Amino acid sequence: MAAFEQVLGKKIIIPPHFDVTGAIGAAILAQRSMTEGQKTTFKGFDIRNASYEITRFVCNGCVNHCEISSVKIEGEKNRCSMAADAKNGRLTAGRKRMIISPTSS
Repeated sequence: MAAFEQVLGKKIIIPPHFDVTGAIGAAILAQRSMTEGQKTTFKGFDIRNASYEITRFVCNGCVNHCEISSVKIEGEKNRCSMAADAKNGRLTAGRKRMIISPTSS
């Protein structure tokens, strides 16, 4: 930090919970995007007590071969068929576009 302070000529303040500021910002943006009465898929804070399993695999959907982490929460259906398709190298052209360039139409 001293190097940044020297270059900027200003004191840099690091918040006490700097590691979650991105999550806090995302939560604020999500809250602002909600309309009154709109339902949310937020599972609540008790989700931290749920049993889950994490599996990892390499996606064969393109030449990048990204490592994918899939989280399966006990008692819930896996809602992401894209993970299964990626694992088996069966991505459709539309899904490839969403993964590779999500801002394109």
